[in-house]
Amino acid sequence: MFAIINILYFIVFISYLLAFSFIVFHILRYSINWKKSAIMLLVFIPIFFLLLSFNVASFSSIDFSEFININFDGFSGYNRFPL
Repeated sequence: MFAIINILYFIVFISYLLAFSFIVFHILRYSINWKKSAIMLLVFIPIFFLLLSFNVASFSSIDFSEFININFDGFSGYNRFPL
């Protein structure tokens, strides 16, 4: 299970990098003038790194021991629907 989560996280990380390179390439290639492309890059790059840091922070805050060891009988001995 942990390996699957790592693979999914790696796919998300690679998609962030591909989207970043795709957008930067198109801003530089198809921009009308260099002044607008410089402004767009100055706005886009910090937003990209902010989103990437949120992604890394949310992944590192997962408690994998609690995620993997799920108690299906109830939480802390409390059984919600006793038979």
